[in-house]
Amino acid sequence: MVDNIRKAEALAKKALAELENGNYTYELQYIEMFDNEDYVYTLNIGEELQQQMQTTYDEFANWLGSWEM
Repeated sequence: MVDNIRKAEALAKKALAELENGNYTYELQYIEMFDNEDYVYTLNIGEELQQQMQTTYDEFANWLGSWEM
């Protein structure tokens, strides 16, 4: 579990560094949920980060599931 938390922390630092370095795009879009327009920001490597987070989550879920037995 500790390794999993460290992976999540490292991923968060990586995402923040991408933001701080300006590695994102943005555009004004209509947001149906809020019934207004707002800027939507997208990290350039957002899909990569999302996949890494999913892997980290899956590892945690598997670890947690092992305790149910």
